[in-house]
Amino acid sequence: MSLRILHSRLRGLTPLLLLIGIVIACAPRAAPTAAMELTTPMQAKATPTPGATPTERARWIPTPTPGPTPTPTPQPLVPPDPDRAAELTRKGEELFLKSDLAGAEDAFIDAIAADPEYLPAHIGLTRVYLYQSQYWQQALAAAQAAQALAPDDPTVLAYLAWAQQQAHHFDEARETALRAVKLGPDNALAHAALADVLISVYEVDAALEHARRAVELDDQSAVVWFILGYAEASYHNWDAAAEAYDRAIELEPTFFAWRLARARHELNTTGDIVAAREIAQPALELQPDHAWTLFFLADLAIETRDWEAAESACQRLFALDQPHTPYPDGYMCMATAMFLQERFREAEHYQTLAEERATPERRDVGLMRMRLYIENDECQKARELAQDWLDARPYSVSAMRMIGLSYLCEEDYEQAAAYFRRAFEALPRSVMGARLLAVAYARDGKASEAMAALNKVRSFAREDPTYYQALYEVQIALGNRREALRAAQRWQILRPYDTRPRVNIALLHLMLDNVAAARGAAESALADGEQSATLYAVLGEAFHRQGDLEKAEEYLRRAVERNANHYLARDFLASFYISQGQCEEALPHLRWLKERTKDEERVSNLARAIKLCEVRTGTRPTPAPDEALSDDAAEAAARERVIAAGAEPRRVEMAEAFDGWALVVAYSTSLDPDSEDFIELERRLAFDLARLIPRISSQPDMLVLISGSGERPRHLILIPAWAAILWADGDLSDEEFERTWRRQEAPVVKEQGDETP
Repeated sequence: MSLRILHSRLRGLTPLLLLIGIVIACAPRAAPTAAMELTTPMQAKATPTPGATPTERARWIPTPTPGPTPTPTPQPLVPPDPDRAAELTRKGEELFLKSDLAGAEDAFIDAIAADPEYLPAHIGLTRVYLYQSQYWQQALAAAQAAQALAPDDPTVLAYLAWAQQQAHHFDEARETALRAVKLGPDNALAHAALADVLISVYEVDAALEHARRAVELDDQSAVVWFILGYAEASYHNWDAAAEAYDRAIELEPTFFAWRLARARHELNTTGDIVAAREIAQPALELQPDHAWTLFFLADLAIETRDWEAAESACQRLFALDQPHTPYPDGYMCMATAMFLQERFREAEHYQTLAEERATPERRDVGLMRMRLYIENDECQKARELAQDWLDARPYSVSAMRMIGLSYLCEEDYEQAAAYFRRAFEALPRSVMGARLLAVAYARDGKASEAMAALNKVRSFAREDPTYYQALYEVQIALGNRREALRAAQRWQILRPYDTRPRVNIALLHLMLDNVAAARGAAESALADGEQSATLYAVLGEAFHRQGDLEKAEEYLRRAVERNANHYLARDFLASFYISQGQCEEALPHLRWLKERTKDEERVSNLARAIKLCEVRTGTRPTPAPDEALSDDAAEAAARERVIAAGAEPRRVEMAEAFDGWALVVAYSTSLDPDSEDFIELERRLAFDLARLIPRISSQPDMLVLISGSGERPRHLILIPAWAAILWADGDLSDEEFERTWRRQEAPVVKEQGDETP
């Protein structure tokens, strides 16, 4: 996310906002089926939107022009040669285990040509396509061809279930896998396939049972150990998952997928990019252009904020999208990379490309669209899209979460919590689920419920960075800044290469007035590649507080240019301009903030600041016709008020004074100038005459009031028109209004018509 972030400074002008971001993970899992219904959300910093117009020109990365993709059509031998088919199938299996997928494909195709009814060749070809996500259609066709030969074979049905899963036909895949287990209760692959499919439909408990059963039935099968690792990881059993992945590698050391799975597990659980890359290195060499390899490289680059490398990896995925291999995932990868950089127009561009290439079953492609809607405050649109998903797949936790986020977007915390609670009940060991529910409670001021949600996962999530990210978000929403700081620091320890916790640490130091520490943390993140609007906003505000106005404005402007809809950046920049008396520059940001603020008190404060700036810049309202006073009428009304107060008018006129247009009123009285009565009369007349200022059509800049005793002037009071207008409208109290007056010793007062002093 990356984010709208809670903060409570800026002289009471800032509403308290916290937007929890969910961004789809850039990479699908390296598994027999790379596509699955379960999509794990993860936070981004950022905030908004497809409709935003960034100052920075959008950079479209060119997409390839699809060329023809040959679809293998085996030419059967006449007569069939089963022995030749068996020999070629063995060759295909050997090549497959050496990660030579292209060679294995050729061998299996030739085997089928040698004997179209040789079942192991069809299964082998299915496996080859299953391990290449873009060949999901070919995988399904190959599995169906195998089923036509052996409709009740549990192994065939297991591979068919995986192919259906890869095509996102989850309900069909579940039925097929259940049938496979029913027909082959002692078939390890049937149990493994069922476990995998059950994870896709969020039946994690049952999935883990079947995965463990698969290993019991065949502990020499690398794929069943891999599925066990995936199931254990889904259950948050990190060590058991790592052991299962390691066992798969031991059994098939030259097969790339197991190493990528283990490397991704290392990255997800420790954040150690060096160790993760070392584990993956053989796979990177064996399959440098494979989709799972490129996704892994993109995620490594994102972890270190190496955006050029991330974009390069995503761009290489574009080539996998061809007429016979529709593959939206490369565009999804690029959309995610752009979103995380707050380049929302470009994210929108690649998201559109992904949607154009996706089949209706690819509901997961819509996640980024929902995210863009939410970031653009189009909450209802996001909810409609997510609800359609949930209607089609009532088990979809991702859809439930997105509906919850759409309500969070509208600050309907009760409804948000209801959907997050439903999602968490479906996956009770999900730290992400606990996080979302806890934040909804915290934003609703329900501290005990928020902590209770996190406590449900605390026993097994104490080394999970997502837990501490959640704790940080909850504590900051509850106003517990020091507790939030400790949580963010722990998050940073567990994710040393991640700049997001450092940005949040910098923000918290700023909120705690530890300006030097805030600047240090922000500059550290900047040096490590962080480019978010939040970072620039925090750094700009730190420079502002340290008095470096040039750098303050530079970074605050950069923050808004980076993300035109970033609340924190707009707030800090408005505050900066107000503090410098640059109301004209502050006004657009104040108006933007007011439009997007829902808290009534904060809206009132922003409206007050806007009116103040409008008055000070001369864009004040014209008096109503029935109340408007000409200059002559204003002079007459002022004279009447002086007389009514028991004083003698010495000079009353509209005139140039103190480099502005003013209502000048001089009076004298017989009261002792050192008496309380003299001061009280002076004060009463100042308030009374100030009421005329908003009504004068010529819009004076000030009221100049000169009090005197006998023939001697005593005090000169300058009252700014903008303050008189705000006070008359009830936007300033008497005390606040009086503090805007400037009182000094009076000069000699000339007679009416003489040159103004």
